[in-house]
Amino acid sequence: GYNARGVRNSYVKNTEVIGNSNVGGISGEEQGDTQIRTSYVQNSIVKGNYNIGGLAGSTVGGDYLETYNNSQVTAYQGIAGGLVGYFYNRNMTDALDPAFIYHNYTVSKINSSNKTGGLIGDMEKELYNPEKHFYRNYVQVEIETEDERTASVGIGGFKSENDRMPNTYIE
Repeated sequence: GYNARGVRNSYVKNTEVIGNSNVGGISGEEQGDTQIRTSYVQNSIVKGNYNIGGLAGSTVGGDYLETYNNSQVTAYQGIAGGLVGYFYNRNMTDALDPAFIYHNYTVSKINSSNKTGGLIGDMEKELYNPEKHFYRNYVQVEIETEDERTASVGIGGFKSENDRMPNTYIE
């Protein structure tokens, strides 16, 4: 579903979440100044056509703080991420839609036809100030994809941004 308030101290265990687009283990679509904090998805299956994520299918400026994902994520038509499927970061500045993605842990199996990422499947543009907004994440994933050019254990659609995330541990 759609979330404009945030989620804290929640979990999903041993569940199958199925939808069309913007499907996540905790939230389908995060809007605005929301947070998913100290929450996790464990031993679950999250699947749909596109914009599929372990925690959220898509997000606009949302924060992901101290979360954990251990699930199987599948996007049949593309764009899947261990944490977030699609990250709308078009207008991101320190004052406008500042997303913070830190202290997250994802150990998942991600399957998508394209734009497949261990952390984020795809996003609109390069990261804004990743040294401040994206750090201390741990990613250990198994990726299956038809398009290796848009797959990575970090950010699938923007592989070039992976080196810009400090203290992010990718295996």
